[in-house]
Amino acid sequence: MIYVHSLGRAARYFPERTALAANGTRSTFRELHDRVGRIAAALTKHGFKAGDRLAILLPNEPDYIELVYACARLGVTIVPLNTRLSVKEIDGILDDAKPRGLIRHSSLPVPTVQVSWQVVLDQNPLNVQSDSVIPDPIYDPNAILALIYTSGTTGRPKGVEMRHANILENVYHTNFWFPLEEDAVHLHAAPIFHIADFPFMFAAPAFGACQVTIPKFNPQTFCENGRTRTHHAHGAGPDNDQYADTISGAAKV
Repeated sequence: MIYVHSLGRAARYFPERTALAANGTRSTFRELHDRVGRIAAALTKHGFKAGDRLAILLPNEPDYIELVYACARLGVTIVPLNTRLSVKEIDGILDDAKPRGLIRHSSLPVPTVQVSWQVVLDQNPLNVQSDSVIPDPIYDPNAILALIYTSGTTGRPKGVEMRHANILENVYHTNFWFPLEEDAVHLHAAPIFHIADFPFMFAAPAFGACQVTIPKFNPQTFCENGRTRTHHAHGAGPDNDQYADTISGAAKV
């Protein structure tokens, strides 16, 4: 459901507007929509279907956003993993969530829990084919979009179900508090796996805004992107203090 109201909507209304930018590359909403469809087809060939769970352990990069959109299109539940957790902590979440698959990056901790299907994306990219049969997006407001785990500060982390309808409401609320006007740009300075940033993946395309990713927050990269093109960004989790200090320092310049 959420795919139709976010990237699907952007591909219809703003096809040639820039959708995603990172590492010197850009893609339009039309291009992104087409690529996500092919990724969804690749996941389908690996047996993924609505209701399955796919864990993601990746840095803030376009691959992350594309995979989340592909899962949203298929009805596959995303399990975003905190990249700052230890192997033991990640194993605990995987053991609890029991995902059908895991897509991870070689630079991040390697879980020891066995998952039936696993891909190291930077070493073995998905076989995305241009002639794939593109699956239609699901339209079920009660489908579970993501299983996002709490920090577990007072106990073991608990998986919180986020349904497609939840995120659609979040999109509406986001645009009320942080209006995304024409040609707006959202910088993913906070980690995408965090609930503070996760919904912006769907809010940005819903209103035709471009997304910019940086693999990890640091003041220099943040300021470089903010000075040239960013209209909206926020911090979350352990980055909050550093983020606030950066904003405070920039305001004085």
